[in-house]
Amino acid sequence: MADSEDAVNDTNINDSDPLDVKSLAANYDNLINTINKETDILAAQVSRHVYERKQISDTEIYKISERLIQMDNLLSRCNDINDNIDKLDQLHVFTIDFNTRLNSLISQLKTK
Repeated sequence: MADSEDAVNDTNINDSDPLDVKSLAANYDNLINTINKETDILAAQVSRHVYERKQISDTEIYKISERLIQMDNLLSRCNDINDNIDKLDQLHVFTIDFNTRLNSLISQLKTK
């Protein structure tokens, strides 16, 4: 008799939920939970990837910054050398002019 009562109860439940909404709701909840878990996993992976890329980028930026400082120092040294070359060129012009004047003066003194 218990089996027939269970069958009647199952029939009553099915009659009260002919579209099986309870099962659909349970499946929907399971699907949402699965989606949320997968979304959390993907978010963690993306976050980890972004963090790793940021670390790599920061390291590269630091290396580039160090190289720029080295290049700036080298450029400053090159400018100093160029200034010294300009000074030597100017000194060369002065010595040529001085030598010309001195030779002219010597020639004038010899003729007198």
